[in-house]
Amino acid sequence: MPELSLTPASISYLTQLILSGLISGYLVSRLRKPEGSDAQSRLLAWALTLVTVFISLLFLDLSLLPTPRLYAVYLENTALALALTLLIQFAYHFPSLYPCRKWEARLALAASLGYTLYEAGFAVYRYDLLLTQETVEYRSINMDVALLLVIVWLPLAFLRQATCADPRPLPWLKKLLHPHGEAGRALLSFTLIYLILPVLALINLWRNTGEITTALYNIAMSAGALAVLLLFILAYINYLPETTSFMIKLSGITLTILLTLLGIVGWVGTPTYIATYQPALQDRQTLRFTPNGAGGYAVSEAPFRFETDLGERLDVHNVGRYRNQVVDFVFPFFGKIYSQIYVTSSGLLSLGAPLYHPNLQNDYGHFPGIFPLLIDLEPTDGNGVYARKDADRLVVTWNRVQAAQRPEWVFTFQAILYADGRIDFAYNGLPETLVFDHNQIPSANPWLRGLTPGLDAPVGQADNLTAGAVVGPNGLVQDFHNDFRRYLGRFLNPLATVALGGSLVILIGLPFLFYSTLIQPLEALLVGIRNMDKGNLGAQLTIKYRDEIGFLTRAFNEIGAQLNALVNEMERQVNERTQELAAANEALQLRLEEVEALKEKLQEQAIHDPLTGLLNRRYLNERLECIFSAAKRNRQPVGMILFDIDHFKKINDAFGHQAGDQVLQALGNLFNNSVRKEDLAFRIGGEEFLIVMPGSSLEDTRRRAEEIRQVTAALTDILSDGPRYVTLSAGVAAYPIHGIEYNSLYQSMDRALYQAKQMGRNKVVLFSEVIS
Repeated sequence: MPELSLTPASISYLTQLILSGLISGYLVSRLRKPEGSDAQSRLLAWALTLVTVFISLLFLDLSLLPTPRLYAVYLENTALALALTLLIQFAYHFPSLYPCRKWEARLALAASLGYTLYEAGFAVYRYDLLLTQETVEYRSINMDVALLLVIVWLPLAFLRQATCADPRPLPWLKKLLHPHGEAGRALLSFTLIYLILPVLALINLWRNTGEITTALYNIAMSAGALAVLLLFILAYINYLPETTSFMIKLSGITLTILLTLLGIVGWVGTPTYIATYQPALQDRQTLRFTPNGAGGYAVSEAPFRFETDLGERLDVHNVGRYRNQVVDFVFPFFGKIYSQIYVTSSGLLSLGAPLYHPNLQNDYGHFPGIFPLLIDLEPTDGNGVYARKDADRLVVTWNRVQAAQRPEWVFTFQAILYADGRIDFAYNGLPETLVFDHNQIPSANPWLRGLTPGLDAPVGQADNLTAGAVVGPNGLVQDFHNDFRRYLGRFLNPLATVALGGSLVILIGLPFLFYSTLIQPLEALLVGIRNMDKGNLGAQLTIKYRDEIGFLTRAFNEIGAQLNALVNEMERQVNERTQELAAANEALQLRLEEVEALKEKLQEQAIHDPLTGLLNRRYLNERLECIFSAAKRNRQPVGMILFDIDHFKKINDAFGHQAGDQVLQALGNLFNNSVRKEDLAFRIGGEEFLIVMPGSSLEDTRRRAEEIRQVTAALTDILSDGPRYVTLSAGVAAYPIHGIEYNSLYQSMDRALYQAKQMGRNKVVLFSEVIS
């Protein structure tokens, strides 16, 4: 049985799977009853069964290790397409198939079935490539666009049905704004609920195009799918004419709350636990692989040495056909001679053939490969991949290369291939802390190191590839991803056990516990209400328990006795009080509007400088802790610029303080118009201004400061009878490289500003450029 390695997202899908399985089981059980024999009940029952299958595939997708998960991934969209086909037909058959929608329903069936067959055919094609050619095939973006169109059709079908369910001769928009009858209201509810699905489909599309992170995608899918499941089944059950007991609803809601809380615990508790994981990866170390007589390699630790002559920079990137660059070098490897070495940006060398990156997910690709450290890297102008070919060896260096998904990680390591078959891995610059991201693909984190001969047989695995290890003829790798997932599973497996055990307790224990104390008294109260509805106001119910339900029963008895006498008197009083309350409410509303307007005005005045309109120092002190906390949490920089008006005292002395105030006002307008929406501009002193730029790197901050300085210097005729132009000097610093709290950052900016003044003013100086 494949090994399950749970993640927070897979815990969320497990909770959805439990809920969806129970819902589909309940709907299938209703098919044996007379009220569940219609077409809409059959379509919904089997649609929700397929939704359960789809969610189980998503659970396996995120819970299995890379190779076995492919067998679940390839089936996901086929199951989803078939579920959507049945749900669309359910939409056209709820509450019945109207004649005006007959041909539209058939067209929808043909289109959705065509899409389903296409997805099924593509799945078969992918399985064939995987099993016969050991090739992993990705979905195209066009297929996700087609899925989005099918999903959009579902709420549209409910919307179209809502107009047919209302026989009134009204425009369709008025029918939707004021639905008529239970069916119309239910269809409008279904439409609003299923509008969540196109949003999730768009998020899936944006994830595949790289516009949102996988973490956000997993959270949105977990929360969105759970919301659709719960809201739809509650809306559908409430429409059914008293076929669902209160106990079933209570159990379902209780179970949903429990599962939701467990999902939240998984997401919230995981980051702290992950931070304790460190891969068995040592910096400033040289590992040597020496061929042995058994067709493999002996691993030893050689004296640390890092070649500083890197050679020629290779033009490799992390995507597309430029992921590989071939280097001609004759090298014996696992008993074969290779003359071409393909150097990649991903920290590996492929022998004899270029790397096709997706195949790594299928048992490490089944190709002869040398893995100093497999991770997706992003070579840029300031770093890259280098190769130096000598007569008897090839030195390949990944020099200060950033991780593609984690740019704060920078890696430096080498692979040295000797003509006699020896291989050295030298590590000379690994990040001090490697906090793995469980939401990303395996190669977003350090994934593998070792050797693979390119055979069909499984590659051997080592917990720690160090001195003394032996690489057999089938190869040997140290799989950091698998090790990390198993480590994470030790934290999340108990949550899965609680989810399954808690579900059983709620489904079995809750009905038994509440039947005599809750259900029976409520049913008796319901009988009394029905009698009252028929006009029998004097009926008296027996009080069984002196609890809340007993109190309600006693109150019901009293109300029944008094209701008839009070009806006429209440109508008269209601009419009088309605008029009085309307007048009082109107006066109160006017007063509230005045108070709210005054409150907003006072809030604005409290945080803004009255002269320039910029934020003031008081608001700066309030915001800094929040800004730095968010930056620390998201591992993002904060750029800060301290501006000072050059020769401002001379302006005041020469033209008067009124002219100085006009200069400050003009610069206040300039700063407000020159910053991003997320940036904050403050006036912190007489002629000192501060701009705080969350998420901005030091270089971007310097660039923005230079732009503002140039724009200010280009202004002419600031005053008609005063200075014709004004210049600024600026000091630039950034969190956290120049400080982690405001006082130290201000001192850094002030020193840089002083340097700018010393250099003749009208300049921007970084703190890192300050001359001691």
